Amino acid sequence: MANKIEICNKALAALGAAPIVSITEESSEAKRLNQIWDMSLEGVLREYPWNFALATVELAQTANKPPDFTYEYQLPSDSLYVVEIISPSLGRDYTEYKVRGTTLVTDESTVCIEYVKVVDDSARFDSLFAEALAWYLASQLAAAITGDSALGQRMAGAYALALSKARGMNGNESRRSLLHNSKLVQSRKG
Repeated sequence: MANKIEICNKALAALGAAPIVSITEESSEAKRLNQIWDMSLEGVLREYPWNFALATVELAQTANKPPDFTYEYQLPSDSLYVVEIISPSLGRDYTEYKVRGTTLVTDESTVCIEYVKVVDDSARFDSLFAEALAWYLASQLAAAITGDSALGQRMAGAYALALSKARGMNGNESRRSLLHNSKLVQSRKG
């Protein structure tokens, strides 16, 4: 698996720039990468429910009572987005809910969620995700490093292709049943 510096250097190589040794070094390339790394990483993580970034957790209720739902739950601090809610009574995909900032509101008294979390450890990244992230970084840095805004557009195109490939392979690593084993589906089966 690629580490943070390897991902950054792949982006710099695509731009014809010199590699870095550390993201905290004094070079202008390292300073720019350090400025955009966190936001870029979270942006690419939000693009798809990456298997390496998925987590499941039962949420804790807050003391607040929302006006339009019965319960409010605190989302995990490392949550980027909720993929789905898993309700003991309805199963997957059938529960109405809404995410409001750092909380989730619903009418379910017990809730588990599957969510995409922030993954800071680049050793855990899928290799195709790391490649897509490198192309994204290159697209964001192109104009600042090379002065060529058209190069940024070409890097964005390369990112789109890498993202598509990464998403396809990620999707091949799991399958979801089209019919979930919920009480609703069970009752229809008889």
